[in-house]
Amino acid sequence: MKRGQKQRFYQEPKKCWVNDKEKICYDSEEEAEMAARYIEATHQLPRGTLKVYKCNFGEHWHIANNRGMCN
Repeated sequence: MKRGQKQRFYQEPKKCWVNDKEKICYDSEEEAEMAARYIEATHQLPRGTLKVYKCNFGEHWHIANNRGMCN
């Protein structure tokens, strides 16, 4: 690291397995909704392409697309 640079830390998101996919966990519905809207905007997807749902295996939320699973 060069002098004067701030060190950046990357925190791996929490994940869990849903069926055969490892999915990112969001602590709240609002957090998952914001992430879904950000992903849609970043990838130029139509609004509403991604939806959020509460995980059956814990107290957290995931994002899915219209075809099924997403991150």
